Amino acid sequence: MSIDKVVIWKNRVFVAEYYDAKAVYAFDLDGHFLGKVGTHGRGPEEYLQLFDLFVDPRTERLNLVSRIDQKLFEYDLEDFHVIRIRHLPKAFDQLLPWQDGYIGYMDNYGQDKRNPYNLWILDSNLQIVDREIKIADGWESTSVGMQALSMYKDSLYYIAPTDFNIYRYADGKVEVAHRVDLGRNQLPEERISYEKYRKYIMQPYVAKIDAFLELPDYYVYQLLYQGQDKLCFFNKKTGEKTVCELRVYDKDYFLPFGTIINITPDYIITSLSASRIHNILKGTNGFVNYEEKYPEQIKRMREELPDIAEDDNPCLILWKFNKDE
Repeated sequence: MSIDKVVIWKNRVFVAEYYDAKAVYAFDLDGHFLGKVGTHGRGPEEYLQLFDLFVDPRTERLNLVSRIDQKLFEYDLEDFHVIRIRHLPKAFDQLLPWQDGYIGYMDNYGQDKRNPYNLWILDSNLQIVDREIKIADGWESTSVGMQALSMYKDSLYYIAPTDFNIYRYADGKVEVAHRVDLGRNQLPEERISYEKYRKYIMQPYVAKIDAFLELPDYYVYQLLYQGQDKLCFFNKKTGEKTVCELRVYDKDYFLPFGTIINITPDYIITSLSASRIHNILKGTNGFVNYEEKYPEQIKRMREELPDIAEDDNPCLILWKFNKDE
């Protein structure tokens, strides 16, 4: 099983696997399984192509987006039954609740050649009221593998491949909120086609910003550099810049950082294979004696994870932002 997206709402954790299981699984914050949400298929209450999920704070319902059949499924958060199914005007890759309506994101899918836009603004009835940001030339029908949208207060942020501007949509218009300067690590040319982009990704450049998030005191950027995920923090008050290498954390648990799934205002959510955890719990990988170097951490992990087999499903790790720092 792979993990494509995780949504945390109060004491619920919803884990989505889009391609193989085509399902959403619900857990509590202690990892106890609560149930499965939705069913893949062609039945009246089944989805064809799961592509996104979110909890709408206005209704407190879990929403699943099915792209190919353009449907929005609303589920009860307690017993996970379908409350209603709504038709979407576009085959959205992602949908976000926004003010009194929604924002739909196409991920470069030019469904309508006359209107090749990535952002579609919808009212509460899912009717289109506006569209913004044309799909870049050379990127039509090419998924970018980015967390392209994020929200902070009354602003929606948008990032595009090979473009180091952070765009803000607010008050019915798009503007450049700020620009990221990575110096010599930045692409020598920007807004290039996908074919040209592929030639650069094997070179020592940051080819794109994978995620952007605004927090009260920081801007957070997720980057891939020389095959390694990095998080960059910009202090909005002091202008201080910090680049974090996501290495093993050994304060309370001896854990690698894991693969980033998504970033929210509260958490950086990562996954780690069960085989990796299993080897750590053994105390050694044949080269490093973890138990000798990190006895308290290994003991704590064994108490909380007593039975992890090599072929179990991956583990979720929630790294919580420290709001006091």
